[in-house]
Amino acid sequence: MQPIANIVIACAGVGSRLGMGLPKALVELEGRTIIARLLEATASVPNCRVVVGFREDEVTDEVFRARPDAVVVRNPAFLTTSTLTSFRNGAEGLSSKTIFMDGDLLIRKREFERFSALAAASESLFGYCDAVSGDPVYAHISPRNQILEFSRTKPSPYEWASVFCGKPGSLFGSAEISDHRSGTVFERISANLPLPGALICVAEVDTPADLEHARSWVASEPESWTTNPQGRLNGDYLEIPAPIEPDVTVHMIPPGPPFASVAASAGGSRSAQFGKSRIAGKL
Repeated sequence: MQPIANIVIACAGVGSRLGMGLPKALVELEGRTIIARLLEATASVPNCRVVVGFREDEVTDEVFRARPDAVVVRNPAFLTTSTLTSFRNGAEGLSSKTIFMDGDLLIRKREFERFSALAAASESLFGYCDAVSGDPVYAHISPRNQILEFSRTKPSPYEWASVFCGKPGSLFGSAEISDHRSGTVFERISANLPLPGALICVAEVDTPADLEHARSWVASEPESWTTNPQGRLNGDYLEIPAPIEPDVTVHMIPPGPPFASVAASAGGSRSAQFGKSRIAGKL
């Protein structure tokens, strides 16, 4: 079993539901930005790529302050594409298992490493959490941790956690992604349900209510972000030892050439030096 070597974090969006005029990754909690906290929590993964778009220079600066060895990938079409496009851009050229996360998530280091270890032992793994956010995508779970259904309208105790792992070619296939047809990540995953799941402790910041929950979560037990692997805080699980035992057949998208036609904008690829790290993107 090989540890997960790649992580792609999507930070390109405008954050319109939060309404701060600021990328959610740059929102500060107890004096530190969300992206700085996320990069610290995920530091055990050696190859880190962060996809930027809205106010990309500011996000890039903060990424390199927190993790100088990160690679920043541009999504210049962030206004007309979804997080799915950012993930595909960020994972271009990767063939081994990769963890994908939204850049507006809070997770403790120990909890991330638990998820990473579970993901290393599974062909693919999809995170779900307690349904506490202001705009949940409900996740319906089988007794053996299979994600059976996602729904905006059918309530469940759990919701999509915006964390998943697998080989990019199998997760996304080679279907064309365009500005108007990219859809959401959970919609893309829904086409292949049921899939193996893991209950994970995260806080997502999408709305003002989510932000207040996140502030309380961070302030209540600051040391637990790196040292406390046990217990329960504000309705979120910190350690769930449930085994991954699929009780149904798992169907993945047939592997194809990953990212055969990512629509960012016209032109080819580039890499440029930026400080100590590299920016890669579509021009």
